[in-house]
Amino acid sequence: MNASEIVSAASAIGVRLLVRDGKILAEPSGLLPDDLRAEIREQKSDLVQSLAPPACYRCGTPVAAPNDLLCQPCYVARRSPGRVLPFDPGRRRRTEARLAVTRCKPCGGSWWRVYPNGDAECEPCRRERAATTDTRTDGAPAAGGAR
Repeated sequence: MNASEIVSAASAIGVRLLVRDGKILAEPSGLLPDDLRAEIREQKSDLVQSLAPPACYRCGTPVAAPNDLLCQPCYVARRSPGRVLPFDPGRRRRTEARLAVTRCKPCGGSWWRVYPNGDAECEPCRRERAATTDTRTDGAPAAGGAR
């Protein structure tokens, strides 16, 4: 079994696996069958790596939420008054890798426009929006109805 299969097997029996101080813990404990315990011991390094909470890209400490890039002290230090928080330098690369195997949900296309900051949009959907949007309105309806 690989790490994701082990986590799925544990979830199927109602056990949540997590990592604390390099140890794999099961909540609630005592429900894991012996064969799954053996797999966990065998794949410990892979499981620790996959279950570890995400880390701040600046200092390496764990972050509060899975989609956070910075821990709270680094965020406060970088976001002082008058400063703009720079984008994560690897965001564009990660976005391109994710979109290489992703299709657009509305149109099913796979032609993506990735901007330097890492934002992305489906090119066919963008062109369709541009063709159906009034000039200089950014898609917002005119105030007070049509004029």
